[in-house]
Amino acid sequence: MNPAWTAEDATSKLIDLVVARYGAPEFRRKEFHAYRDLPLAWRMPIMTDVLEGELQNGGLAQFLWNNFHHHRRILLDAIDGYELIGAPAQAAAARH
Repeated sequence: MNPAWTAEDATSKLIDLVVARYGAPEFRRKEFHAYRDLPLAWRMPIMTDVLEGELQNGGLAQFLWNNFHHHRRILLDAIDGYELIGAPAQAAAARH
């Protein structure tokens, strides 16, 4: 039996694959590579997950505090990713 995957399942699996191969995100460390050598399609689920999770949990202040060294990369990848998947409202919100 092959159960149907949701978009959330696919996103979770992709994040797991990236983390298994390239390491867990360490956005508090300035030296962290932030997955910059990976294609956007691989970075985007991680970056949007980080952005949305931080905003839901503690707001913009928490996002900036926890991701100080990499907040621009996260935002740019999230914006590009949202546009890639046809989510212009989310891209616009991340821009402002």
